[in-house]
Amino acid sequence: LPWVTAVAVYLLLAVVTLVPVAYVINNLVANLRQALEEARRRWREVRALSRNLEQQVAERTADLARRSAQLEAAAQVAREAAAIRDVEQLLGETAHLISERFGFYHAGIFLLDKAGEWAVLRAASSEGGQRMLERGHRLRVGEEGIVGYVAATGRPRIAQAVGEEKVFFDNPDLPQTRAEMALPLRVHERLIGVLDIQSRQEGAFIEEDVAILQVMADQLALTIENARLFTETRKALDRLSRYRVEETLKAWREALLRRGVSLSYFYDQTGVRPLPVDEMPVSIDKESQKVTVRSLADGRFLLMAPIRVYGQTIGSLSFEARRAWEPDEIALVEAAVQQMSLALENARLLEETRHYAQRDRLIASITARVRSSMDLETILQTAVRELGVALGSKRTFVQLRSGVPAQSAPTSAGPRRRGTGRLSRLDE
Repeated sequence: LPWVTAVAVYLLLAVVTLVPVAYVINNLVANLRQALEEARRRWREVRALSRNLEQQVAERTADLARRSAQLEAAAQVAREAAAIRDVEQLLGETAHLISERFGFYHAGIFLLDKAGEWAVLRAASSEGGQRMLERGHRLRVGEEGIVGYVAATGRPRIAQAVGEEKVFFDNPDLPQTRAEMALPLRVHERLIGVLDIQSRQEGAFIEEDVAILQVMADQLALTIENARLFTETRKALDRLSRYRVEETLKAWREALLRRGVSLSYFYDQTGVRPLPVDEMPVSIDKESQKVTVRSLADGRFLLMAPIRVYGQTIGSLSFEARRAWEPDEIALVEAAVQQMSLALENARLLEETRHYAQRDRLIASITARVRSSMDLETILQTAVRELGVALGSKRTFVQLRSGVPAQSAPTSAGPRRRGTGRLSRLDE
């Protein structure tokens, strides 16, 4: 039948057409499914990468914040330490500042002894550290603990877990220590001590911390050295001042002894005349440093001004009146006495210079006369005569002793007779 044939042909054409289409559609669906899975996988990777980046950014931000806080704390410690000049105060306050600003369990400052054999604890922030200070805690350089290692090598060292550290010094005064870091204190490559830092947490310190904390340790070392030099300079100046005062007073005593009298003068309406010391109305206190006014029993007022040289009282200037002294008069006396003190000291220095110059000339003259002769007896006679005259001696003797020990006698002189010698004498 024709229509059956046509239907069959159409069906055949449909089958032939739809089979490839279905295949294509299936492939397309599979490809789409695969692409979707790939997109999902990549999305998951992107999300994981994003979370990783966010975590890294957060860690980096936290690390930067931590470093910024460390730098700020280090700068604050250095700034506050630089204002302290006393070494002991500097060490104590710096140890507490480091512990407080950085949140450390313990901070200790060790300084090397003069021999460089011991690292001696000089300051500590913790209670255990204070007990160590009371005992005079010290560690042998190169042999005991991380501090001893750093003191010997001059290199920083970190112990993230002190229980695993071979050179860790197990200190019963610091039982909570879990991590420790020791930093050298250097001044121009010269090791002066060690900064010891301890924490309650394992792994509390990282290598990156060393750079920042070492800068602080270097600044601390310079501050300690400057404070030490300041203290030594101040002590030297104090010694020099005391020596200058002693020498000045000694020089004034010698100047007065050379004159043979005490310099005291009295002025009244008739003029100026010497005054014996026992006739002075009132003696001034040697410790007096300023002008004083006293009222006497007979109604008079005594104004006394100390004459001071280099902070020491060497005399006084006194005024009497039957009225009270005015403030401007007191100020005038103070100014005048200051200038008089300077003039007196300058005059004494000039007199002393002349005295020593005269003495040197006399020594040179005597020496020249003694050396002018090569004869033994002439030399002795010249020496005894010139020195006796120069010193105003009533009787002067010079003698060469004959009992010279054999070992001190010249070997080339031959045998000497005992009981012989030379005696020269100058009588008045």
